[in-house]
Amino acid sequence: MSEGKAAWQEVQACQTLFQVHEALVRLRPSDSANDVQWRNYRLRSAAAYERIADIDRGHHHEALYWAQRERKHADNVAAQRTHTERQ
Repeated sequence: MSEGKAAWQEVQACQTLFQVHEALVRLRPSDSANDVQWRNYRLRSAAAYERIADIDRGHHHEALYWAQRERKHADNVAAQRTHTERQ
């Protein structure tokens, strides 16, 4: 667990959009990860992109795009899970 915490601290230390992309790729859950793991990853990724939008001003709009994309994926995971639970 501490390894995961250290990895997310690495994401927080990033100063460019490119660095955030690289760090997040290393943290990406496996294809077999459960919905909770994927949703948490997507939400934390969105927060990382929102943070970097204010730091890497040259990539502000692109970072905001990635943040929105990650939030949409997180919402889709939650909606899909809700749909599955209702069946």
